Amino acid sequence: MPPPQKYGSESMQANFKEVQKAFTAHMRDPSVNSGPADIEDRRLKIYRDLVFNNINSLISGSFPVLKTIYPDQKWLTLIRVLPIYTCLVT
Repeated sequence: MPPPQKYGSESMQANFKEVQKAFTAHMRDPSVNSGPADIEDRRLKIYRDLVFNNINSLISGSFPVLKTIYPDQKWLTLIRVLPIYTCLVT
């Protein structure tokens, strides 16, 4: 059995960065990017829902008139693709 890694070691930091990159890519577009292998989908779904609900709340509160123009299902679709679109153009 290999010795335990020290907290903050370079290999541990590199692994954390890889997991973080996979996690954030999955949050932006879960249909294309799978989540980190060591996190069960049930837990990832909790985070996906939290991220979506926070973005929906922020945009709905910032643009209330725009929200009234769209039917509910179209509004939710727009909010769902917003993080994907934003990452593509920035």
